[in-house]
Amino acid sequence: ILVTAVLGRRAAVQLGGQDIIVNVTGGLQISEPSADLGIAVAIASSLRDVPVDPGSVFLGEVDLTGELRPVPHVDRRLSEAAKLGFRKVVLPETQAGSASSSSVLEIVGAATLREALRHALPCAGPSA
Repeated sequence: ILVTAVLGRRAAVQLGGQDIIVNVTGGLQISEPSADLGIAVAIASSLRDVPVDPGSVFLGEVDLTGELRPVPHVDRRLSEAAKLGFRKVVLPETQAGSASSSSVLEIVGAATLREALRHALPCAGPSA
């Protein structure tokens, strides 16, 4: 619910009147805040009917101001993403420069949710 509030207030993704259902494969429970960005991108993608590049991963905790907070164990996460065949990772700007990875991954830093959405949904127009 917090992610949807921040999407509306800080990223101009108007969700009023929308039914939002987030389903995680296998019925897993998500208790980690680093999934915030991925969930926010999925919601915005669905609302705008703009697909997200399936080769992309989104990591970051979204705070109330719409800023992205760092995630723990980023190097391990990047290593796993590369092993699984992902090509692009969008993560908090504060970690993008220090994240070590193989040359397979394109690392993109974003300071805010709005900026991350521009990277995730480049065809969605200026309000993304």
